[in-house]
Amino acid sequence: MYDDDWRVSFSGIAWRTPVTLNRRQRLMVRMLGNVMKATPEQLRSEMFERRIHPFMAGAFKKLPIAIGIGGRSFPLRKPTRRNGRFEDTMIIPSSAIDAALSQQSASDDWQSTRTISFDIHSREKEIPLARGTLFLIPRFGVSVISDIDDTIKDSQVGNRRELLANTFLREFRSIEGMAEVYQQWATQGAAFHYVSSSPWQLFDALKAINTELGFPHGTMHLRNFRLRDQILNRFIVRRRGKAVEIQKLAEAMPDREFILIGDSGEKDPRIYRKICRKYPDRVRGVFIRSVDHKPFQEEHTYKLAKSLPQGVVAAFRSADELLESANQLILQ
Repeated sequence: MYDDDWRVSFSGIAWRTPVTLNRRQRLMVRMLGNVMKATPEQLRSEMFERRIHPFMAGAFKKLPIAIGIGGRSFPLRKPTRRNGRFEDTMIIPSSAIDAALSQQSASDDWQSTRTISFDIHSREKEIPLARGTLFLIPRFGVSVISDIDDTIKDSQVGNRRELLANTFLREFRSIEGMAEVYQQWATQGAAFHYVSSSPWQLFDALKAINTELGFPHGTMHLRNFRLRDQILNRFIVRRRGKAVEIQKLAEAMPDREFILIGDSGEKDPRIYRKICRKYPDRVRGVFIRSVDHKPFQEEHTYKLAKSLPQGVVAAFRSADELLESANQLILQ
Protein backbone atom coordinates (compact mmCIF):
# COMPACT_ATOMS: atom_id res chain seq x y z
CA MET A 1 0.00 0.00 0.00
CA TYR A 2 1.24 3.48 -0.89
CA ASP A 3 -0.11 6.08 1.58
CA ASP A 4 -3.90 5.79 1.09
CA ASP A 5 -3.59 4.29 -2.39
CA TRP A 6 -2.02 1.11 -3.79
CA ARG A 7 1.31 0.75 -5.60
CA VAL A 8 0.61 -2.04 -8.08
CA SER A 9 2.96 -3.92 -10.43
CA PHE A 10 1.59 -5.71 -13.48
CA SER A 11 3.37 -8.13 -15.80
CA GLY A 12 2.42 -10.70 -18.38
CA ILE A 13 2.63 -11.79 -22.00
CA ALA A 14 0.15 -11.13 -24.80
CA TRP A 15 0.09 -14.02 -27.22
CA ARG A 16 -2.07 -15.82 -29.75
CA THR A 17 -2.27 -19.61 -29.52
CA PRO A 18 -1.94 -21.15 -33.03
CA VAL A 19 -4.89 -23.06 -34.45
CA THR A 20 -2.54 -25.40 -36.31
CA LEU A 21 1.23 -25.81 -36.17
CA ASN A 22 3.33 -24.83 -39.15
CA ARG A 23 6.06 -27.01 -40.65
CA ARG A 24 8.84 -25.59 -38.47
CA GLN A 25 6.77 -26.04 -35.33
CA ARG A 26 5.86 -29.63 -36.23
CA LEU A 27 9.57 -30.35 -36.72
CA MET A 28 10.31 -28.89 -33.30
CA VAL A 29 7.63 -31.09 -31.73
CA ARG A 30 9.17 -34.19 -33.34
CA MET A 31 12.61 -33.18 -32.06
CA LEU A 32 11.18 -32.65 -28.57
CA GLY A 33 9.50 -36.05 -28.73
CA ASN A 34 12.80 -37.68 -29.66
CA VAL A 35 14.59 -36.04 -26.72
CA MET A 36 11.86 -37.23 -24.31
CA LYS A 37 11.58 -40.61 -26.07
CA ALA A 38 7.85 -40.01 -26.13
CA THR A 39 5.44 -42.35 -27.90
CA PRO A 40 3.19 -41.10 -30.74
CA GLU A 41 0.23 -41.54 -28.39
CA GLN A 42 1.84 -39.25 -25.80
CA LEU A 43 2.48 -36.56 -28.43
CA ARG A 44 -1.22 -36.72 -29.42
CA SER A 45 -2.46 -36.55 -25.83
CA GLU A 46 -4.60 -33.71 -24.56
CA MET A 47 -2.02 -32.87 -21.90
CA PHE A 48 0.83 -32.52 -24.39
CA GLU A 49 -1.31 -30.33 -26.65
CA ARG A 50 -2.24 -28.12 -23.71
CA ARG A 51 1.35 -27.77 -22.50
CA ILE A 52 3.08 -27.32 -25.89
CA HIS A 53 0.76 -24.78 -27.54
CA PRO A 54 1.86 -21.74 -25.47
CA PHE A 55 5.44 -22.41 -26.64
CA MET A 56 4.25 -22.17 -30.24
CA ALA A 57 2.14 -19.06 -29.73
CA GLY A 58 2.70 -15.86 -31.65
CA ALA A 59 3.28 -12.64 -29.69
CA PHE A 60 1.13 -9.53 -29.91
CA LYS A 61 3.85 -6.95 -30.59
CA LYS A 62 3.57 -3.26 -29.72
CA LEU A 63 0.02 -3.69 -28.42
CA PRO A 64 -1.10 -0.73 -26.27
CA ILE A 65 -3.01 -2.21 -23.37
CA ALA A 66 -4.81 -1.01 -20.27
CA ILE A 67 -5.93 -2.51 -16.98
CA GLY A 68 -9.57 -2.36 -15.86
CA ILE A 69 -10.16 -2.23 -12.09
CA GLY A 70 -13.36 -1.25 -10.28
CA GLY A 71 -15.00 0.15 -13.40
CA ARG A 72 -11.99 2.35 -14.27
CA SER A 73 -9.31 1.97 -16.94
CA PHE A 74 -5.59 2.48 -16.27
CA PRO A 75 -3.38 2.48 -19.41
CA LEU A 76 0.13 1.04 -19.22
CA ARG A 77 2.83 3.50 -20.20
CA LYS A 78 4.44 1.27 -22.83
CA PRO A 79 3.01 -1.20 -25.35
CA THR A 80 3.96 -4.86 -25.38
CA ARG A 81 7.50 -5.75 -26.45
CA ARG A 82 8.52 -7.83 -29.46
CA ASN A 83 8.02 -11.03 -27.45
CA GLY A 84 4.62 -9.87 -26.18
CA ARG A 85 5.86 -9.11 -22.67
CA PHE A 86 4.48 -6.17 -20.76
CA GLU A 87 5.11 -4.79 -17.29
CA ASP A 88 4.45 -1.58 -15.46
CA THR A 89 4.03 -0.16 -11.97
CA MET A 90 1.42 2.46 -11.17
CA ILE A 91 -0.50 3.99 -8.30
CA ILE A 92 -4.12 2.77 -8.19
CA PRO A 93 -6.55 4.84 -6.10
CA SER A 94 -8.07 3.08 -3.11
CA SER A 95 -11.53 3.94 -4.47
CA ALA A 96 -10.94 1.69 -7.50
CA ILE A 97 -9.61 -1.14 -5.32
CA ASP A 98 -12.54 -0.81 -2.90
CA ALA A 99 -15.01 -0.86 -5.79
CA ALA A 100 -13.42 -4.05 -7.15
CA LEU A 101 -13.47 -5.69 -3.71
CA SER A 102 -17.16 -4.90 -3.30
CA GLN A 103 -17.92 -6.68 -6.58
CA GLN A 104 -16.58 -10.05 -5.51
CA SER A 105 -16.67 -12.46 -2.61
CA ALA A 106 -13.93 -12.57 0.04
CA SER A 107 -10.87 -14.79 -0.40
CA ASP A 108 -10.64 -18.16 1.30
CA ASP A 109 -10.49 -17.88 5.09
CA TRP A 110 -6.92 -19.20 5.24
CA GLN A 111 -5.68 -16.58 2.80
CA SER A 112 -4.35 -13.52 4.61
CA THR A 113 -3.72 -11.80 1.26
CA ARG A 114 -6.81 -10.40 -0.41
CA THR A 115 -7.18 -10.75 -4.17
CA ILE A 116 -9.25 -9.01 -6.81
CA SER A 117 -9.77 -9.74 -10.48
CA PHE A 118 -9.02 -7.23 -13.21
CA ASP A 119 -9.50 -6.97 -16.97
CA ILE A 120 -6.77 -6.59 -19.57
CA HIS A 121 -7.90 -4.78 -22.71
CA SER A 122 -6.48 -2.76 -25.58
CA ARG A 123 -6.52 1.01 -25.24
CA GLU A 124 -8.55 1.43 -28.42
CA LYS A 125 -11.30 -1.04 -27.55
CA GLU A 126 -12.35 -1.67 -23.97
CA ILE A 127 -13.23 -5.26 -24.77
CA PRO A 128 -11.57 -7.60 -22.25
CA LEU A 129 -8.80 -9.67 -23.80
CA ALA A 130 -8.04 -11.60 -20.63
CA ARG A 131 -8.50 -11.62 -16.87
CA GLY A 132 -5.82 -11.31 -14.22
CA THR A 133 -5.52 -11.53 -10.45
CA LEU A 134 -4.22 -8.74 -8.26
CA PHE A 135 -2.77 -9.60 -4.85
CA LEU A 136 -3.18 -6.94 -2.16
CA ILE A 137 -0.14 -7.44 0.06
CA PRO A 138 -0.23 -5.63 3.45
CA ARG A 139 2.50 -3.09 4.05
CA PHE A 140 3.96 -5.00 7.01
CA GLY A 141 4.37 -8.74 7.49
CA VAL A 142 6.30 -11.78 6.32
CA SER A 143 6.57 -12.89 2.70
CA VAL A 144 7.75 -16.36 1.71
CA ILE A 145 9.74 -16.28 -1.53
CA SER A 146 9.77 -19.82 -2.86
CA ASP A 147 11.33 -21.60 -5.80
CA ILE A 148 9.08 -24.12 -7.59
CA ASP A 149 11.05 -26.84 -9.41
CA ASP A 150 12.46 -29.44 -7.01
CA THR A 151 11.56 -27.20 -4.07
CA ILE A 152 7.79 -27.69 -3.96
CA LYS A 153 7.24 -29.52 -7.30
CA ASP A 154 9.04 -32.70 -8.35
CA SER A 155 10.72 -31.69 -11.63
CA GLN A 156 14.13 -33.45 -11.65
CA VAL A 157 15.92 -30.47 -13.15
CA GLY A 158 19.23 -32.35 -13.08
CA ASN A 159 17.97 -34.82 -15.73
CA ARG A 160 17.06 -33.06 -19.01
CA ARG A 161 14.92 -35.89 -20.37
CA GLU A 162 12.99 -36.26 -17.11
CA LEU A 163 12.61 -32.50 -16.76
CA LEU A 164 11.06 -32.26 -20.23
CA ALA A 165 8.82 -35.28 -19.64
CA ASN A 166 7.64 -33.84 -16.31
CA THR A 167 6.96 -30.55 -18.09
CA PHE A 168 5.08 -31.78 -21.15
CA LEU A 169 3.81 -35.32 -20.56
CA ARG A 170 2.92 -35.77 -16.89
CA GLU A 171 0.70 -34.30 -14.24
CA PHE A 172 2.64 -32.09 -11.85
CA ARG A 173 3.60 -33.77 -8.56
CA SER A 174 4.28 -31.88 -5.35
CA ILE A 175 7.05 -32.60 -2.89
CA GLU A 176 5.33 -34.50 -0.10
CA GLY A 177 4.05 -32.33 2.73
CA MET A 178 5.15 -28.98 1.32
CA ALA A 179 1.63 -27.79 0.45
CA GLU A 180 0.48 -28.44 4.01
CA VAL A 181 3.41 -26.47 5.45
CA TYR A 182 2.73 -23.50 3.16
CA GLN A 183 -0.99 -23.61 3.94
CA GLN A 184 -0.22 -23.50 7.65
CA TRP A 185 1.97 -20.44 7.15
CA ALA A 186 -0.76 -18.77 5.09
CA THR A 187 -3.18 -19.14 8.00
CA GLN A 188 -0.55 -17.49 10.20
CA GLY A 189 -0.40 -14.44 7.94
CA ALA A 190 2.40 -15.10 5.45
CA ALA A 191 2.13 -13.93 1.84
CA PHE A 192 3.66 -16.01 -0.96
CA HIS A 193 5.74 -15.20 -4.03
CA TYR A 194 6.79 -17.99 -6.39
CA VAL A 195 10.02 -16.93 -8.14
CA SER A 196 11.18 -19.63 -10.52
CA SER A 197 13.23 -20.50 -13.59
CA SER A 198 10.13 -22.15 -15.05
CA PRO A 199 9.12 -20.51 -18.35
CA TRP A 200 6.27 -18.01 -18.64
CA GLN A 201 4.64 -20.34 -21.15
CA LEU A 202 3.78 -22.63 -18.22
CA PHE A 203 1.97 -19.92 -16.27
CA ASP A 204 -1.50 -21.41 -16.80
CA ALA A 205 -0.27 -24.95 -16.17
CA LEU A 206 1.53 -23.89 -12.98
CA LYS A 207 -1.74 -22.65 -11.53
CA ALA A 208 -2.17 -26.34 -10.73
CA ILE A 209 0.14 -25.89 -7.75
CA ASN A 210 -2.67 -23.80 -6.24
CA THR A 211 -5.83 -25.41 -7.59
CA GLU A 212 -4.76 -29.07 -7.65
CA LEU A 213 -1.68 -29.42 -5.43
CA GLY A 214 -3.04 -27.18 -2.70
CA PHE A 215 -0.36 -24.50 -2.35
CA PRO A 216 -1.46 -21.00 -1.26
CA HIS A 217 -2.09 -18.53 -4.04
CA GLY A 218 0.62 -15.94 -4.54
CA THR A 219 2.37 -13.79 -7.09
CA MET A 220 4.25 -15.75 -9.75
CA HIS A 221 7.52 -14.62 -11.34
CA LEU A 222 8.76 -16.78 -14.23
CA ARG A 223 11.44 -16.37 -16.88
CA ASN A 224 11.72 -15.96 -20.64
CA PHE A 225 12.43 -19.22 -22.42
CA ARG A 226 13.16 -20.55 -25.91
CA LEU A 227 12.12 -24.16 -26.43
CA ARG A 228 14.64 -24.49 -29.27
CA ASP A 229 17.54 -24.06 -26.85
CA GLN A 230 16.24 -26.85 -24.64
CA ILE A 231 15.69 -29.25 -27.52
CA LEU A 232 19.14 -28.57 -28.97
CA ASN A 233 20.74 -29.17 -25.57
CA ARG A 234 21.62 -25.51 -25.15
CA PHE A 235 19.48 -25.13 -22.05
CA ILE A 236 21.11 -22.79 -19.55
CA VAL A 237 19.35 -22.01 -16.29
CA ARG A 238 19.51 -18.22 -16.29
CA ARG A 239 19.23 -17.46 -12.60
CA ARG A 240 20.29 -13.84 -12.95
CA GLY A 241 16.68 -12.99 -13.72
CA LYS A 242 15.55 -14.69 -10.53
CA ALA A 243 17.79 -12.48 -8.40
CA VAL A 244 16.44 -9.41 -10.19
CA GLU A 245 12.85 -10.46 -9.50
CA ILE A 246 13.57 -10.95 -5.79
CA GLN A 247 15.19 -7.52 -5.61
CA LYS A 248 12.13 -6.02 -7.30
CA LEU A 249 9.93 -7.61 -4.65
CA ALA A 250 12.13 -6.32 -1.85
CA GLU A 251 12.14 -2.79 -3.24
CA ALA A 252 8.39 -2.80 -3.93
CA MET A 253 7.66 -3.87 -0.33
CA PRO A 254 10.31 -2.07 1.74
CA ASP A 255 8.60 -2.71 5.10
CA ARG A 256 8.12 -6.48 4.73
CA GLU A 257 10.49 -9.24 5.85
CA PHE A 258 11.31 -12.33 3.82
CA ILE A 259 11.93 -16.05 4.13
CA LEU A 260 13.74 -17.58 1.14
CA ILE A 261 13.13 -21.22 0.22
CA GLY A 262 14.88 -23.07 -2.59
CA ASP A 263 16.81 -26.22 -3.44
CA SER A 264 20.44 -27.27 -3.79
CA GLY A 265 20.12 -28.56 -7.34
CA GLU A 266 20.74 -25.28 -9.14
CA LYS A 267 21.92 -21.82 -8.10
CA ASP A 268 19.53 -20.97 -5.28
CA PRO A 269 22.17 -20.92 -2.50
CA ARG A 270 24.37 -18.53 -4.47
CA ILE A 271 21.50 -16.24 -5.42
CA TYR A 272 20.07 -16.20 -1.91
CA ARG A 273 23.51 -15.39 -0.51
CA LYS A 274 23.59 -12.23 -2.64
CA ILE A 275 20.10 -11.29 -1.47
CA CYS A 276 21.15 -11.78 2.16
CA ARG A 277 24.14 -9.50 1.70
CA LYS A 278 21.94 -6.82 0.13
CA TYR A 279 19.07 -7.05 2.64
CA PRO A 280 20.60 -8.54 5.83
CA ASP A 281 18.03 -6.90 8.14
CA ARG A 282 15.02 -8.05 6.15
CA VAL A 283 15.71 -11.73 5.53
CA ARG A 284 14.58 -13.81 8.51
CA GLY A 285 15.82 -17.10 7.17
CA VAL A 286 17.01 -19.17 4.21
CA PHE A 287 16.00 -22.81 3.83
CA ILE A 288 17.42 -25.06 1.13
CA ARG A 289 15.95 -28.43 0.18
CA SER A 290 18.86 -30.85 -0.33
CA VAL A 291 18.28 -32.90 -3.49
CA ASP A 292 19.91 -36.26 -4.13
CA HIS A 293 21.76 -35.40 -7.35
CA LYS A 294 23.41 -32.34 -5.77
CA PRO A 295 23.24 -32.40 -1.95
CA PHE A 296 23.57 -29.22 0.07
CA GLN A 297 27.10 -29.10 1.44
CA GLU A 298 28.20 -27.81 4.83
CA GLU A 299 30.36 -25.18 3.13
CA HIS A 300 27.25 -23.77 1.47
CA THR A 301 25.56 -23.49 4.86
CA TYR A 302 28.60 -21.66 6.21
CA LYS A 303 28.66 -19.18 3.31
CA LEU A 304 24.96 -18.43 3.66
CA ALA A 305 25.18 -18.08 7.43
CA LYS A 306 28.11 -15.69 7.04
CA SER A 307 25.96 -13.53 4.74
CA LEU A 308 23.06 -13.64 7.21
CA PRO A 309 24.63 -13.47 10.69
CA GLN A 310 21.36 -12.61 12.48
CA GLY A 311 19.12 -14.98 10.54
CA VAL A 312 18.41 -18.71 10.34
CA VAL A 313 20.05 -20.83 7.64
CA ALA A 314 19.21 -24.52 7.37
CA ALA A 315 19.00 -27.40 4.93
CA PHE A 316 16.02 -29.77 4.88
CA ARG A 317 15.06 -32.98 3.15
CA SER A 318 11.44 -33.28 4.26
CA ALA A 319 8.57 -30.90 4.88
CA ASP A 320 8.61 -31.82 8.56
CA GLU A 321 12.23 -30.68 8.83
CA LEU A 322 11.36 -27.38 7.15
CA LEU A 323 8.41 -26.82 9.47
CA GLU A 324 10.53 -27.49 12.53
CA SER A 325 13.27 -25.08 11.39
CA ALA A 326 11.16 -22.23 10.00
CA ASN A 327 7.81 -22.18 11.77
CA GLN A 328 9.05 -19.98 14.61
CA LEU A 329 10.06 -17.31 12.09
CA ILE A 330 6.54 -17.11 10.67
CA LEU A 331 5.03 -16.77 14.15
CA GLN A 332 7.28 -13.88 15.27
